[in-house]
Amino acid sequence: MKAHTGMGLSIRSMSGVDRETARSLQCGDFARRDVPMKALTMYSDPASATLAEMITKNSSMQSYITIQTLVPRPLRGDAFRAYAYFRWVDDLLDGNTLDAEQRFDFLVSQQELLSRCLQGQPPRDLSSGEWLLADLTQGPLKADPGLRIYLQDMMAVMAFDVERRHRRIHRQELIRYSRLLATAVTEAVYTFIGDRCGAPKTVARYLAADAAHIIHMLRDLR
Repeated sequence: MKAHTGMGLSIRSMSGVDRETARSLQCGDFARRDVPMKALTMYSDPASATLAEMITKNSSMQSYITIQTLVPRPLRGDAFRAYAYFRWVDDLLDGNTLDAEQRFDFLVSQQELLSRCLQGQPPRDLSSGEWLLADLTQGPLKADPGLRIYLQDMMAVMAFDVERRHRRIHRQELIRYSRLLATAVTEAVYTFIGDRCGAPKTVARYLAADAAHIIHMLRDLR
């Protein structure tokens, strides 16, 4: 039950990003003390936007084209960051690079990072993947309530994936998971594409994303 498709990054394919940074993204640079110094460089705009665009393009051409086509240019860099950060987190949590303890520690570190970023106090000793979140939350959308909902609910989706790993889930858990994912995706769409349009904030607001998730799960059953 992955929230996204696979990353499939290649160090060679990431032109414009130094090799140590690209390698750290692949190998899981959450343990910041073990990351090469080049990977600790602050990827401030526009550099982190370039990195985010590369990650998105290598991970999901559909997402890449959607952002390039529908997101207004001033918001495009942040839209790539919003996708690429959780793509990076999800691939590490769902892959085989980390053992169970490391997976939990990584999740906690990202939850703590998100909390600090939303308080306007991101730490400085960040990995390249983490700078995607820091730049996103300190940019022009930092006070946007839709972005905050997206980040918090998507992080909750990541936590659910870690907790339920290798076990069968119950109906109520699936309902909660689907709602978190639908809320996150919908708020991201309204933030980056919908120009914060005044769609009613009722249960109907999230039905389209709910339906898309159901179709996605049914497709995976084939």
